[in-house]
Amino acid sequence: MVCPLKRRRNGRRKFKEDLRQNEQAVPETTIEPVDPKCAVTHWSEWSPCTVTCGKGLKVRTRLYLSPAALSMCNVELMQKAPCTADKPDCTVNLIEAKKNCMQPKEVGPCRGYFPRWYYDVSRTMCLQFIYGGCRGNSNNFDRYADCHRMCETMLRDYVRASLPPSAIAYAYAMKDAKVHLEKGLVCAPLSALTPLSTSPDMPLDNKEQPPVIDCVVTPWSEWSSCSLTCGNGRKERRRMIKLNPENGGKPCPAKLVQRRKCKDNPPCPDRMRDKEAVDCQLNPWSDWTPCSKTCGQGGVQQRTKTVKVPPKNNGAACGPKIERKYCTLPPCPLY
Repeated sequence: MVCPLKRRRNGRRKFKEDLRQNEQAVPETTIEPVDPKCAVTHWSEWSPCTVTCGKGLKVRTRLYLSPAALSMCNVELMQKAPCTADKPDCTVNLIEAKKNCMQPKEVGPCRGYFPRWYYDVSRTMCLQFIYGGCRGNSNNFDRYADCHRMCETMLRDYVRASLPPSAIAYAYAMKDAKVHLEKGLVCAPLSALTPLSTSPDMPLDNKEQPPVIDCVVTPWSEWSSCSLTCGNGRKERRRMIKLNPENGGKPCPAKLVQRRKCKDNPPCPDRMRDKEAVDCQLNPWSDWTPCSKTCGQGGVQQRTKTVKVPPKNNGAACGPKIERKYCTLPPCPLY
């Protein structure tokens, strides 16, 4: 008599545990009660993980359906979640480095615009290229630091051992010259030679300055719908910063939002024109907040504007009141 009751009790406990696990998975598909005036798009797909190995961060976003909602709504527009890269361990060995770094640069057949880094065997250094977004090979790194750690650092001794000492000494006599390794020979214009050292023990890391990285922004988005159905409404379009400049690279443009008046709106009824329209006015931007992280990728800063004069009588709606950007931080230490 005791055993059946015990089995039933265990079964009830297991059912409750399963139910609890299902409840924890619900938020991903839960429908939020949102005011129709604050309607938003569906969530975007999750972004790729911010790291190529170990633990990082992924992000997804959504937008208001009406630009006017920016001034009166406070719906969450960005979500962040932890992620683990395909390669959970960030340690690198020489075999893996040779496998990844000795492959040629592969742009891929797609026409995307993704700044990446690859290791150029002939120049023994990491260089930037534009990846199309699909296919390609594993000689493809999101950050210069990742390429440097796996390829420039790990292959330094391997490349040095594969060349005759005379070629290495000759290579170290180059400054500001393009060095090509072809059939074990190092070639460069004689006018580019400046004696530095003939010692093959000089570290390869000293031969190049940190690479200059220019700012990269996305193309302009499509124009939004008009903020008003009659009168002097406005529409806007946006672009975002994809890659922040480093080491003296070309700075990012100051203008990331463009606005213009709607030309096709009908006049508003007389009863609306009788009242003078008051456009929204915002206070200046606040200072940027501290970065949400102290190292690695995925850190975010934001700044805000507060409403100085709210819109009245069909006046222009308020512009964006919050702006976010990714931080540029040093790589996290490897433990």
